Amino acid sequence: MNSRFKVLGINDDRDFCECCGKANLQSVVWIEDTETGDIRHFGSTCATAPAKGFGLDREIKSAIRSYKARQSAIGVRAFMLYAKKYNGPREFDGVVSRALDLDLFAKCCTEAATMIR
Repeated sequence: MNSRFKVLGINDDRDFCECCGKANLQSVVWIEDTETGDIRHFGSTCATAPAKGFGLDREIKSAIRSYKARQSAIGVRAFMLYAKKYNGPREFDGVVSRALDLDLFAKCCTEAATMIR
């Protein structure tokens, strides 16, 4: 493991890479330079590029897997919460008689995110 650089995590707080400028990213990798204290965010391609010298491929891939697993768990939990709270029409033979209540689902996503650590 490279002791100079440290993976702090992956999230969607930013949607662009500080290195190459690519925008509309679904998530970014946060890396700290422990010598300078600088914290920067990169797209996964730039973060794992050998030319960057981070040497954190294993840590980044592990963090990406953890992030995706958490996002998936939040989605599942949100749908479960939504199903409990929603009292509208149900699905019959694959046909839903009313559209998803987006406000309620957004609240369920927020609640699910606080439940999944």
